[in-house]
Order: sequence, then structure tokens, then C-alpha cells
Amino acid sequence: APVERLPERLVASDFPATVGGLPLLGVWDETLEPLGFDTTGVFLVSGPPQSGRTTALASLVSSIRRARPGSKFVYFGRRRSPLAGLPWDAAALTPDEIDTLATEWTDLIADEAPAAADAVIVLEAVGDLLNSTADLSLQELLKACRAQDRFVIAEGETSTLGGSWPLLQAVKASRYGMALQPEQVDGDSLYKTSFGRINKAEFPPGRGLLVSGGKTFRVQMVLPE
Repeated sequence: APVERLPERLVASDFPATVGGLPLLGVWDETLEPLGFDTTGVFLVSGPPQSGRTTALASLVSSIRRARPGSKFVYFGRRRSPLAGLPWDAAALTPDEIDTLATEWTDLIADEAPAAADAVIVLEAVGDLLNSTADLSLQELLKACRAQDRFVIAEGETSTLGGSWPLLQAVKASRYGMALQPEQVDGDSLYKTSFGRINKAEFPPGRGLLVSGGKTFRVQMVLPE
């Protein structure tokens, strides 16, 4: 029998919306079967340039929309990002705008307002917001999300995620996420989880290590519909 291997291109519409009740993430290389992801805590998407981080964010959002159509999505990002044009329930694209919107949603989530029910916070390029006008308000928002069990998806280029800034510590605290095209040192520095020996040739764009509970799973993420 031929030896199957993990494909380099997978489209979400070819798979069910949920796997064991969880939104679809991609295909796990050990079983070549679909794998879901838990929507609790902070999910960090990391990787070098051209590793597929932007597409990964779009895929995560699309997967949650398919699995839970009633979810609301609040986006904090950049005006020039391809994600800025997606249909968000609320969005902020500059540090000052992010500061205002983060404060608004901190209050909504902390007060358990109906408008914030099933809210998912999406934070792109978190490293660019360090020491900006949005830094402290985002820290407060993440604190409220942890207290009220709201899911957060944060993204950043690997080189910007090191260090001990409070905002970076907040997005790395769950030790949970997707390390795209990872380096061996990324495990300890970003997820406090050993990645072992890494062969970079085995990680095309969109493929990485799902880190959860101190374990790693090599996954090819699905492309959004």
C-alpha cells in the first residue's frame, strides 16, 4: 500500500465544520485525520515572515464562524492588513482606535453584557503595539477575557514576541497556540514547551506545531472557504 503523507493544501469546505464538537483546525500528521481546537484561553499564532500567519488567522475565524454562527468577532489590527476588510462586528486599526475600542469591550465583557456574549477577540501584530497608546488597554481587555472565559486569538511575528513585556506575557500565558514554520528555540521561549529537533524543510506555509497542554501536534491548517 502507498504511504500517505500530509498534504500541503487543505480547504475547509472539504471537511466537517466541527471535530468532536470543536471548530476545525486542520489535519494531524500522525493520523491524517481532521483535528479541532479548543476555544478557551489565548491562542497564539506565531511564525516568521511568509509562514502563513495571516491566512491562519483568517482560517481560525472562519472555522469558528462555521462551527458557531452566533459568535461575535472583535478585530484589533492594521489598516493595511488583508484581514481589515473581513466582516467584523467591531474593528480598530490604529493604536488610538484600539485603545478606545479595547476599553469599550473590556467594560462589556467584565459586565457580562449581552452584546459581548460569545465574543472572540482577534489581535493581529501584537508586537507592534508594545508601549503604544493601546498597550495598557489591551492588557486590561485580556484580563477581562480571562476572567469571563472569552476566547482570544493573538498573532505576531516570532522575532517580536520575545521579551517580558506585560502584554506579551499576557498573550503567551496560556502556552497554547500554533507555531508556524517553527524553530527549535521557539518552544521554550514562546510556549514553555520543548519542540525537540526541527527540520524546517518539513514545514511549508500553513504547517506548524499545535501546542497544547505541554504537548505538540504537527498540523497542516486548512485554508478558509
